[in-house]
Amino acid sequence: MVQSISLLLWRKVNSMSHLHIWASIPSPSTGTLNLGPVRMNAYGLMIALGVVVAVWLIGKRVEARGVGTSEDISSIAMWAVPLASLVLVCIT
Repeated sequence: MVQSISLLLWRKVNSMSHLHIWASIPSPSTGTLNLGPVRMNAYGLMIALGVVVAVWLIGKRVEARGVGTSEDISSIAMWAVPLASLVLVCIT
């Protein structure tokens, strides 16, 4: 019993050995990107990138199922994303 537990722990440790590479990447010194007079926050860019990828992925899935087109999803997102942002600002 003890031997099987130690074997499981050994496998878990060895399967996570690649994580130290990702942990060694340093954090950026600043979280903003200045493009002339425009200052962009890194977390805002990542949220925007996530929304774009999500809309693209949902568009592909909708077309694969044959229930709509990616243009339909893009049109919905053009209304839903700003409206959700407005609701979030009003609630908080």
